[in-house]
Amino acid sequence: MHGLVAPVLLDGDLPAWLVLGCDEFKQVTSRPLQFTRDSGQWITFRRAGAGRFPAVAGVAAPAECAFVDGAEHARLRGAVTDSLEQFALRGTRCYTVR
Repeated sequence: MHGLVAPVLLDGDLPAWLVLGCDEFKQVTSRPLQFTRDSGQWITFRRAGAGRFPAVAGVAAPAECAFVDGAEHARLRGAVTDSLEQFALRGTRCYTVR
């Protein structure tokens, strides 16, 4: 047993960490210098080459806010946030709860 953070092997034997705990997830996602989203910075991923891991090919595309850090993350997230502001939050919340 590993608890709320466990080592896993993704398709192609890419070693990764599975973060299950909410507090642990917040810690990982709030420390971009320690836990980067940029797959270009992942040592094992870089050494082996992105093409070797078909299940994670999407993380190699830097045009998505979930997989970049810093100013680029802020820029892309801003576009997402701006587009979501057109929805009524109360209505969305009620629909989701229902």
